[in-house]
Amino acid sequence: EFRRVLFRSQSGGSAVLIGGSGFIEPEIFEETVEAVTTHTVGNPDVPVWILPGHLSQIPKKNTGISGVLNYVHILGSKGNFEEVYPKRGRDYVASTLEQRQITSIRTLYILCGDSNASVSQVSGILPLDLSSLQAKIALLQDVRQNLSSGVDCVFFEAGSNSAEPVNRDAVVQVRNTIDAISPDTSLIVSGGISTPEHTKFFAGIADYVNIG
Repeated sequence: EFRRVLFRSQSGGSAVLIGGSGFIEPEIFEETVEAVTTHTVGNPDVPVWILPGHLSQIPKKNTGISGVLNYVHILGSKGNFEEVYPKRGRDYVASTLEQRQITSIRTLYILCGDSNASVSQVSGILPLDLSSLQAKIALLQDVRQNLSSGVDCVFFEAGSNSAEPVNRDAVVQVRNTIDAISPDTSLIVSGGISTPEHTKFFAGIADYVNIG
């Protein structure tokens, strides 16, 4: 797996994202982070970001880590954000990142895709149904509100192992909203994208597209 990461970074990959839904043994997580950063530390153009799916997925050291995607809000069709990620958990992550001097990337997380994807199975949050105009309008209102309060990143995903990627039209609308309100905010699209060819679907729209 580490050879695959190294190959992708050498053949055009622009970032490495480590993390995932659910619990990973802390020792395995730390070994993975160390193995990846050993290969990327000499290449500042390939940042290593952590996408924590569990409170244990916070690196013990800041060496080679560009930042941790720190959720400030989660948008989904079911599940209360405070229940899924209570304030005490958010405070713990914020204080831990500060203590370890790791950059906190304030992130708005949007789930829109396959209800059978791993994130829904683990968290209980179901993806947004954007089949109606009203639902898309509501999404953009939530995005505007969060952008106005200050976020560094919008992570728009369908979920790991999703049968399809996120709704492209919705991604375009979110991109336009970001450009109008907070152009420095990055847009990452993820889930349902298994090959580099699939990234072309979001070319010129997302800042980063997560493969695999």
